[in-house]
Amino acid sequence: SDFMIEFLLDDGRYYEYAISIKGGHILEESLIRHKTGSEKSIFHRSLVEGSEDYECDFGSDSIHREYLSQNLKKNVQAYLTLVSESTPSNQSLLRELANKNHKLMQGIVNWFSSIRVLPEEHSCVNMISSAKKQDYIDLIKSLLKSVDVGIIDVKINVEKLSSDHLAKLQLPSGLLDLLIDQVRPGEAIHVSGSDGGRMLIEKENESEYSISTFQFVHCGQNGSFILNSAQESKGTIHLMDLASLLLSDKPRLFIVDEIDTSIHFKNLEHLFKMFFKLDHGNQILFSSHDTSILNQDLMQRDSIWFMKKSRFGETKLYPVTDFKVRKDLKIEKGYREGRFEALPLPSSKVFDTFSSKYTE
Repeated sequence: SDFMIEFLLDDGRYYEYAISIKGGHILEESLIRHKTGSEKSIFHRSLVEGSEDYECDFGSDSIHREYLSQNLKKNVQAYLTLVSESTPSNQSLLRELANKNHKLMQGIVNWFSSIRVLPEEHSCVNMISSAKKQDYIDLIKSLLKSVDVGIIDVKINVEKLSSDHLAKLQLPSGLLDLLIDQVRPGEAIHVSGSDGGRMLIEKENESEYSISTFQFVHCGQNGSFILNSAQESKGTIHLMDLASLLLSDKPRLFIVDEIDTSIHFKNLEHLFKMFFKLDHGNQILFSSHDTSILNQDLMQRDSIWFMKKSRFGETKLYPVTDFKVRKDLKIEKGYREGRFEALPLPSSKVFDTFSSKYTE
C-alpha cells in the first residue's frame, strides 16, 4: 500500500509525507518541504532490494539544525544516521525521530494526531478549549435550528461531577483515561456516551468536571416537546457531530465516512456552504454516495475524486480533473451517464436464479 499526503503546519510551510508498506514492513518513506517553485528533501528512507538494510538520505544539515538540541547540531548527519539504523522495519523514521525530540517531526506527528475521524461511536467527537465552549454550543444550536428538522431550540443541562464520580457517566474505559490523563484543565470534549447520546465534558480542574447534556425542543401541533440526544434521530445526531467541522481549537483535518448518512441532500448542501464560508483553517476528507454534491457551484473540480473497484477488489482513486471537464459541465449528470466510470454494475443473474425457485 502506498500513501502520500500534503499538509500545512503551524510554521506556514507545506510538507509532503509519503510511505510505502507491505506485510507490515516499511519499504520506502520520505518527507519533503515545498516552497514556491521548489522543494527540499528532508529525508528519504528506502529498503535495499534483497536486503534487510535501509538507505537513508537526510538532505542538508541546515534543514535539521533548527529542530535539534544544541549538543546534536555539530554532528547532524552522524546522529540522524544512528537513529535511522536503529529504527525497526515496522516503525516509521518520522515517528522515531519525533521520539528523539526532533522538533519538526514532533510537529508533524502532532498534526497527524490531531486528525479527527467522524463519527466514532462511544468516542471523543471533538476537543475544544473552554474559551470556545459557549461558541461551540451556540454553533450546534445555530446549525440544528437552521436546518429543517423541526428543532426550534436547544437547551443545555449542566451538572458538576468530581473525578471520583465520572464512572456515573458509563463512558468506555478509553474515554475515562482520556479525560483523566490527556484532557487538561480548561479543555472540553464532545463525546458519545454508551446510550448514543452526546455530552460536552469540561475539565475545570484536576478533580472537578462540568457535564453539559443537550435537550432538543421540537415544535408540535399541541405545543413544543423535548427530546434528549439519545432519543433524537440519527440524522440530527450526525449533524450535531458534524458541527465539529465548523469549529475546533485549532485547524484540523476531519475524515468523514459516508457524510450523507441520514441527512437530506439539501441539509448536506447547507452544511458545506457553512463550512466553506467560515475562515477556520479546517479541512475535510469525506466519502459520499450522494451524487447531488457533484456540483461545480458547490465543489471545486480538483476536490472531486471517484473510487472505482477492479474485478480483483482493488480500489482506484482518481480525480475528475483526469477528464476534460468544462466549467459549465453538469458533473452529476455526466457521472450518472457513466462518463467518469466508478459506477457499480449490479447483475440480476444471481437474484434471478434465486427468485426462480419461488416463481415456478
